[in-house]
Amino acid sequence: MKRSAVGWGLLLMQACGGGAESPAPEPEPAAGVPAAPRSEREVEAPAGPLPRIATLSEVAHWAVGAVVSEEAVRVELLPPLGADPGEWQPSGAEVAALAEAELIVANGAGYEAWTATAALPAQRLVVLTEGQELIERAGAVHSHGREGAHSHGTVDAHTWMDLEALAASLEGLEAAIGARLPGVVDPEGRAAVQARLRAVDADWHRALAPLRGSHTVATSHPAFAYLGRRHGLRLLELDLDPEAPPSPDQVAAVRAWADAAPVDVLWWEARPSGEAFLPLGGGVHHVVVDPLEHGLGEGEPLDLLVQAGRVTAALEETAQIVRELTEAPTGPR
Repeated sequence: MKRSAVGWGLLLMQACGGGAESPAPEPEPAAGVPAAPRSEREVEAPAGPLPRIATLSEVAHWAVGAVVSEEAVRVELLPPLGADPGEWQPSGAEVAALAEAELIVANGAGYEAWTATAALPAQRLVVLTEGQELIERAGAVHSHGREGAHSHGTVDAHTWMDLEALAASLEGLEAAIGARLPGVVDPEGRAAVQARLRAVDADWHRALAPLRGSHTVATSHPAFAYLGRRHGLRLLELDLDPEAPPSPDQVAAVRAWADAAPVDVLWWEARPSGEAFLPLGGGVHHVVVDPLEHGLGEGEPLDLLVQAGRVTAALEETAQIVRELTEAPTGPR
Protein backbone atom coordinates (compact mmCIF):
# COMPACT_ATOMS: atom_id res chain seq x y z
CA MET A 1 0.00 0.00 0.00
CA LYS A 2 1.27 3.43 -0.90
CA ARG A 3 -0.31 6.59 0.40
CA SER A 4 -2.00 8.57 -2.35
CA ALA A 5 -0.88 12.14 -2.89
CA VAL A 6 -3.15 15.00 -1.91
CA GLY A 7 -5.06 16.59 -4.78
CA TRP A 8 -5.29 20.31 -4.07
CA GLY A 9 -9.06 20.47 -4.64
CA LEU A 10 -11.09 19.23 -7.58
CA LEU A 11 -10.87 22.53 -9.44
CA LEU A 12 -8.56 24.89 -7.60
CA MET A 13 -4.84 24.57 -6.90
CA GLN A 14 -4.68 25.79 -3.33
CA ALA A 15 -3.32 24.84 0.06
CA CYS A 16 -3.35 26.29 3.50
CA GLY A 17 -1.75 25.53 6.78
CA GLY A 18 -1.81 23.26 9.76
CA GLY A 19 0.27 23.87 12.87
CA ALA A 20 3.67 25.48 13.00
CA GLU A 21 5.61 22.46 14.24
CA SER A 22 7.76 20.35 11.94
CA PRO A 23 6.84 16.67 11.58
CA ALA A 24 8.75 14.20 13.72
CA PRO A 25 10.21 10.99 12.28
CA GLU A 26 7.70 8.18 12.00
CA PRO A 27 7.85 5.94 15.10
CA GLU A 28 8.96 2.36 14.67
CA PRO A 29 6.11 -0.18 14.66
CA ALA A 30 5.67 -2.21 17.83
CA ALA A 31 7.43 -5.53 18.03
CA GLY A 32 5.70 -8.14 15.93
CA VAL A 33 3.63 -5.57 14.02
CA PRO A 34 4.29 -5.49 10.26
CA ALA A 35 5.29 -2.17 8.75
CA ALA A 36 3.10 -0.82 5.99
CA PRO A 37 4.26 -2.32 2.68
CA ARG A 38 6.03 -0.07 0.22
CA SER A 39 4.31 -1.40 -2.87
CA GLU A 40 6.76 -4.22 -3.48
CA ARG A 41 4.80 -5.67 -6.37
CA GLU A 42 4.55 -4.37 -9.91
CA VAL A 43 1.31 -2.58 -10.78
CA GLU A 44 0.25 -2.42 -14.40
CA ALA A 45 -0.50 1.06 -15.69
CA PRO A 46 -4.21 1.41 -16.49
CA ALA A 47 -5.16 1.71 -20.13
CA GLY A 48 -7.27 4.87 -19.67
CA PRO A 49 -7.68 7.72 -17.22
CA LEU A 50 -7.54 6.77 -13.57
CA PRO A 51 -10.85 6.65 -11.71
CA ARG A 52 -11.35 9.48 -9.23
CA ILE A 53 -12.29 9.41 -5.56
CA ALA A 54 -13.14 12.75 -3.93
CA THR A 55 -12.59 13.10 -0.19
CA LEU A 56 -14.35 15.74 1.91
CA SER A 57 -11.94 16.04 4.85
CA GLU A 58 -8.33 15.26 5.65
CA VAL A 59 -9.35 12.35 7.88
CA ALA A 60 -11.39 10.80 5.05
CA HIS A 61 -8.52 11.42 2.65
CA TRP A 62 -6.07 9.64 4.93
CA ALA A 63 -8.45 6.69 5.33
CA VAL A 64 -8.87 6.27 1.56
CA GLY A 65 -5.10 6.38 1.14
CA ALA A 66 -4.82 3.56 3.67
CA VAL A 67 -6.94 1.13 1.60
CA VAL A 68 -6.14 1.88 -2.06
CA SER A 69 -3.12 1.64 -4.33
CA GLU A 70 -2.15 5.09 -5.57
CA GLU A 71 -1.12 3.69 -8.96
CA ALA A 72 -4.71 2.64 -9.63
CA VAL A 73 -6.82 5.62 -8.58
CA ARG A 74 -6.73 9.40 -8.18
CA VAL A 75 -7.69 10.52 -4.67
CA GLU A 76 -8.48 14.25 -4.50
CA LEU A 77 -9.12 16.29 -1.37
CA LEU A 78 -11.89 18.86 -1.87
CA PRO A 79 -11.21 21.41 0.92
CA PRO A 80 -7.82 23.13 1.19
CA LEU A 81 -5.39 21.71 3.70
CA GLY A 82 -5.95 23.12 7.15
CA ALA A 83 -9.57 24.14 6.55
CA ASP A 84 -11.95 23.39 9.42
CA PRO A 85 -14.78 21.19 8.08
CA GLY A 86 -17.15 22.77 10.60
CA GLU A 87 -16.66 26.18 9.01
CA TRP A 88 -15.43 25.69 5.43
CA GLN A 89 -17.91 25.95 2.54
CA PRO A 90 -17.19 24.78 -1.04
CA SER A 91 -18.07 26.91 -4.02
CA GLY A 92 -20.88 25.90 -6.36
CA ALA A 93 -18.27 24.91 -8.94
CA GLU A 94 -16.49 22.67 -6.44
CA VAL A 95 -19.72 20.91 -5.51
CA ALA A 96 -20.59 20.47 -9.20
CA ALA A 97 -17.16 18.93 -9.84
CA LEU A 98 -18.02 16.12 -7.44
CA ALA A 99 -20.25 14.74 -10.20
CA GLU A 100 -17.09 13.70 -12.05
CA ALA A 101 -15.87 11.49 -9.20
CA GLU A 102 -16.72 7.80 -9.13
CA LEU A 103 -16.93 7.90 -5.33
CA ILE A 104 -17.17 10.58 -2.63
CA VAL A 105 -15.84 9.72 0.82
CA ALA A 106 -16.66 11.63 4.02
CA ASN A 107 -15.95 11.00 7.67
CA GLY A 108 -19.59 11.68 8.50
CA ALA A 109 -21.01 12.20 12.01
CA GLY A 110 -21.60 15.83 11.02
CA TYR A 111 -17.87 16.54 10.67
CA GLU A 112 -18.14 17.95 7.15
CA ALA A 113 -20.88 20.35 8.23
CA TRP A 114 -21.69 21.74 4.77
CA THR A 115 -22.86 18.33 3.55
CA ALA A 116 -26.00 18.63 5.70
CA THR A 117 -27.49 21.02 3.13
CA ALA A 118 -25.78 19.75 -0.03
CA ALA A 119 -27.39 17.43 -2.56
CA LEU A 120 -24.74 14.72 -2.83
CA PRO A 121 -25.42 11.53 -4.79
CA ALA A 122 -26.25 8.95 -2.13
CA GLN A 123 -25.32 6.02 -4.38
CA ARG A 124 -21.74 7.29 -4.67
CA LEU A 125 -21.28 8.64 -1.14
CA VAL A 126 -19.29 6.49 1.32
CA VAL A 127 -19.37 7.51 5.00
CA LEU A 128 -16.46 6.29 7.08
CA THR A 129 -18.45 6.29 10.34
CA GLU A 130 -21.44 4.37 9.00
CA GLY A 131 -22.69 2.03 11.73
CA GLN A 132 -20.46 3.41 14.49
CA GLU A 133 -21.85 4.25 17.92
CA LEU A 134 -21.67 8.03 18.02
CA ILE A 135 -21.46 10.32 21.03
CA GLU A 136 -24.20 12.92 21.29
CA ARG A 137 -23.76 16.16 23.15
CA ALA A 138 -25.61 19.39 23.84
CA GLY A 139 -24.08 22.81 23.33
CA ALA A 140 -21.54 21.69 20.75
CA VAL A 141 -20.66 25.25 19.64
CA HIS A 142 -16.98 25.97 20.16
CA SER A 143 -14.25 28.22 18.81
CA HIS A 144 -10.61 27.98 17.90
CA GLY A 145 -8.25 30.04 15.79
CA ARG A 146 -9.39 32.86 13.59
CA GLU A 147 -12.46 31.02 12.31
CA GLY A 148 -14.54 31.97 15.35
CA ALA A 149 -17.43 30.11 16.92
CA HIS A 150 -18.93 27.21 15.02
CA SER A 151 -20.48 23.81 15.58
CA HIS A 152 -20.07 20.31 14.15
CA GLY A 153 -23.66 19.59 15.20
CA THR A 154 -25.13 17.75 18.16
CA VAL A 155 -22.97 14.68 17.55
CA ASP A 156 -19.28 14.60 18.42
CA ALA A 157 -17.62 14.21 15.04
CA HIS A 158 -14.07 13.40 16.17
CA THR A 159 -14.65 9.67 15.82
CA TRP A 160 -11.12 8.80 14.64
CA MET A 161 -9.74 9.50 18.13
CA ASP A 162 -10.97 5.98 18.93
CA LEU A 163 -8.21 4.24 17.01
CA GLU A 164 -9.82 0.80 17.30
CA ALA A 165 -13.05 2.08 15.73
CA LEU A 166 -11.02 3.78 13.01
CA ALA A 167 -9.11 0.58 12.31
CA ALA A 168 -12.34 -1.41 12.07
CA SER A 169 -13.91 1.16 9.72
CA LEU A 170 -11.16 0.65 7.13
CA GLU A 171 -12.56 -2.78 6.23
CA GLY A 172 -15.96 -1.32 5.40
CA LEU A 173 -14.35 1.49 3.43
CA GLU A 174 -12.27 -1.00 1.45
CA ALA A 175 -15.37 -3.07 0.70
CA ALA A 176 -17.36 -0.03 -0.45
CA ILE A 177 -14.57 1.17 -2.74
CA GLY A 178 -13.87 -2.30 -4.07
CA ALA A 179 -17.53 -2.88 -4.93
CA ARG A 180 -17.57 0.11 -7.28
CA LEU A 181 -13.92 0.18 -8.36
CA PRO A 182 -12.63 -3.41 -8.47
CA GLY A 183 -8.87 -3.64 -8.51
CA VAL A 184 -7.98 -0.35 -6.82
CA VAL A 185 -8.01 -1.57 -3.20
CA ASP A 186 -4.96 -2.90 -1.39
CA PRO A 187 -6.03 -5.42 1.28
CA GLU A 188 -2.45 -6.10 2.43
CA GLY A 189 -1.76 -2.42 2.89
CA ARG A 190 -5.04 -1.93 4.74
CA ALA A 191 -4.26 -4.82 7.08
CA ALA A 192 -0.82 -3.37 7.83
CA VAL A 193 -2.30 0.03 8.64
CA GLN A 194 -4.89 -1.61 10.89
CA ALA A 195 -2.14 -3.45 12.78
CA ARG A 196 -0.21 -0.24 13.31
CA LEU A 197 -3.31 1.65 14.47
CA ARG A 198 -4.04 -1.08 17.01
CA ALA A 199 -0.45 -1.03 18.22
CA VAL A 200 -0.67 2.72 18.84
CA ASP A 201 -4.05 2.24 20.51
CA ALA A 202 -2.39 -0.22 22.91
CA ASP A 203 0.35 2.35 23.59
CA TRP A 204 -2.30 4.95 24.41
CA HIS A 205 -4.05 2.54 26.76
CA ARG A 206 -0.84 1.81 28.65
CA ALA A 207 0.09 5.49 28.87
CA LEU A 208 -3.31 6.46 30.27
CA ALA A 209 -3.36 3.85 33.03
CA PRO A 210 -2.59 6.37 35.85
CA LEU A 211 -5.63 8.47 34.87
CA ARG A 212 -8.19 5.76 34.39
CA GLY A 213 -11.17 5.94 36.71
CA SER A 214 -9.66 8.30 39.29
CA HIS A 215 -8.77 11.67 37.76
CA THR A 216 -10.45 14.20 35.48
CA VAL A 217 -8.54 15.79 32.61
CA ALA A 218 -9.75 19.12 31.27
CA THR A 219 -9.67 19.72 27.51
CA SER A 220 -9.61 23.05 25.70
CA HIS A 221 -11.61 21.68 22.76
CA PRO A 222 -14.38 19.06 22.53
CA ALA A 223 -12.27 16.71 20.43
CA PHE A 224 -11.31 13.90 22.79
CA ALA A 225 -14.58 12.26 23.85
CA TYR A 226 -14.00 9.13 21.74
CA LEU A 227 -10.48 8.77 23.12
CA GLY A 228 -11.94 9.17 26.61
CA ARG A 229 -14.67 6.59 26.05
CA ARG A 230 -12.27 4.09 24.53
CA HIS A 231 -9.77 4.33 27.39
CA GLY A 232 -12.09 4.91 30.37
CA LEU A 233 -11.24 8.57 31.09
CA ARG A 234 -13.21 11.32 32.77
CA LEU A 235 -12.97 14.53 30.75
CA LEU A 236 -14.08 18.09 31.47
CA GLU A 237 -14.66 19.82 28.14
CA LEU A 238 -13.94 23.54 28.20
CA ASP A 239 -14.03 25.99 25.30
CA LEU A 240 -10.63 27.69 25.26
CA ASP A 241 -9.07 29.22 22.17
CA PRO A 242 -5.29 28.67 22.05
CA GLU A 243 -4.87 31.94 20.18
CA ALA A 244 -7.09 34.26 22.24
CA PRO A 245 -7.43 35.35 25.88
CA PRO A 246 -10.11 33.54 27.89
CA SER A 247 -13.22 35.37 29.09
CA PRO A 248 -13.74 36.01 32.81
CA ASP A 249 -16.30 33.19 32.87
CA GLN A 250 -13.80 30.81 31.29
CA VAL A 251 -11.11 31.79 33.78
CA ALA A 252 -13.57 31.19 36.63
CA ALA A 253 -14.49 27.75 35.26
CA VAL A 254 -10.84 26.72 34.97
CA ARG A 255 -10.00 27.97 38.45
CA ALA A 256 -12.99 26.18 39.99
CA TRP A 257 -11.88 22.92 38.41
CA ALA A 258 -8.17 23.37 39.18
CA ASP A 259 -8.75 24.34 42.81
CA ALA A 260 -10.90 21.28 43.43
CA ALA A 261 -8.97 18.69 41.42
CA PRO A 262 -6.04 16.78 42.92
CA VAL A 263 -4.65 16.49 39.38
CA ASP A 264 -5.03 19.52 37.12
CA VAL A 265 -3.87 18.67 33.61
CA LEU A 266 -5.33 20.69 30.74
CA TRP A 267 -5.08 19.30 27.20
CA TRP A 268 -4.79 21.89 24.42
CA GLU A 269 -5.42 21.07 20.76
CA ALA A 270 -2.51 23.36 19.78
CA ARG A 271 0.25 25.17 21.64
CA PRO A 272 -1.48 28.06 23.45
CA SER A 273 -0.21 31.62 23.31
CA GLY A 274 0.73 33.42 26.51
CA GLU A 275 -2.46 35.46 26.38
CA ALA A 276 -4.45 32.22 26.24
CA PHE A 277 -2.94 30.37 29.23
CA LEU A 278 -1.36 32.97 31.51
CA PRO A 279 -4.73 34.38 32.68
CA LEU A 280 -5.68 30.88 33.89
CA GLY A 281 -3.23 31.23 36.76
CA GLY A 282 -0.68 28.89 38.26
CA GLY A 283 -1.09 25.30 39.30
CA VAL A 284 -2.47 24.15 35.93
CA HIS A 285 -0.32 21.76 33.92
CA HIS A 286 -0.64 22.35 30.18
CA VAL A 287 -0.12 19.54 27.64
CA VAL A 288 -0.64 19.78 23.86
CA VAL A 289 -2.52 16.78 22.41
CA ASP A 290 -2.98 16.75 18.64
CA PRO A 291 -6.63 15.97 17.75
CA LEU A 292 -5.42 14.49 14.44
CA GLU A 293 -7.49 16.74 12.19
CA HIS A 294 -4.74 18.36 10.09
CA GLY A 295 -1.08 17.95 9.19
CA LEU A 296 1.69 19.17 11.47
CA GLY A 297 3.13 21.88 9.23
CA GLU A 298 1.79 24.49 6.87
CA GLY A 299 0.77 22.80 3.64
CA GLU A 300 1.40 19.33 5.09
CA PRO A 301 -1.31 16.65 4.74
CA LEU A 302 -2.51 14.68 7.72
CA ASP A 303 -0.28 11.67 8.43
CA LEU A 304 -2.42 10.08 11.08
CA LEU A 305 -0.09 7.25 12.07
CA VAL A 306 2.94 9.50 12.55
CA GLN A 307 0.91 12.08 14.43
CA ALA A 308 -0.78 9.44 16.58
CA GLY A 309 2.71 8.38 17.65
CA ARG A 310 3.33 11.94 18.82
CA VAL A 311 0.06 11.82 20.76
CA THR A 312 1.49 8.82 22.62
CA ALA A 313 4.29 11.06 23.86
CA ALA A 314 1.76 13.68 25.04
CA LEU A 315 -0.24 11.04 26.91
CA GLU A 316 2.93 9.73 28.53
CA GLU A 317 3.74 13.32 29.58
CA THR A 318 0.26 13.55 31.12
CA ALA A 319 0.78 10.28 32.98
CA GLN A 320 4.11 11.47 34.34
CA ILE A 321 2.51 14.68 35.64
CA VAL A 322 -0.20 12.62 37.34
CA ARG A 323 2.36 10.37 38.99
CA GLU A 324 4.35 13.34 40.25
CA LEU A 325 1.27 15.09 41.63
CA THR A 326 -0.17 12.04 43.33
CA GLU A 327 3.12 10.89 44.83
CA ALA A 328 4.19 14.34 46.09
CA PRO A 329 3.25 15.47 49.61
CA THR A 330 0.07 17.55 49.65
CA GLY A 331 0.34 21.20 50.53
CA PRO A 332 -1.10 24.59 49.71
CA ARG A 333 -1.89 25.01 46.02
